[in-house]
Amino acid sequence: MIPRRLAFALLAACGGTAPQPGPADRLPWLVGTWVDPDGDTTVVERWVATPDGDLLGSGYVRIGPQVLGFAESLAITRDPSGGLHWTAWPVGQPPATFRVTLEGDIGVALQRDGDAFPNRIRYTRNGDTLDVVASGLSGAQPREERWQLTRAPEEPPGG
Repeated sequence: MIPRRLAFALLAACGGTAPQPGPADRLPWLVGTWVDPDGDTTVVERWVATPDGDLLGSGYVRIGPQVLGFAESLAITRDPSGGLHWTAWPVGQPPATFRVTLEGDIGVALQRDGDAFPNRIRYTRNGDTLDVVASGLSGAQPREERWQLTRAPEEPPGG
């Protein structure tokens, strides 16, 4: 096995570049199930790491025991330059792709161009709490929506 330093030196000498870490390596704290129960309404966001290092997710709002008020598929992927993109596919709506503009051990900031709400999303982790803020303009008026999700206990395999 080639030591890591030697591998990077060989890549540099050959004009190659080291592979960029994927979203799962850069945002490992996001993986898991996050919930915000509020009376009869529960917001759920679930993220898993894929074998190739991307993050796939789902988000939904459950109203009562079975009715879904909102649902979307989510993905955080990397582009060829190493930048990260967060894409949502809300049911019945066109997809929305955001650039990851800031990332770290406790948070990630997302932004997209255009007028559609939201055009900024921020996730901030504080232990087992995840604060999510979606902001932008709705018409000409500033608008902000907030959720405070908590990490759900891990489910047993197959459960």
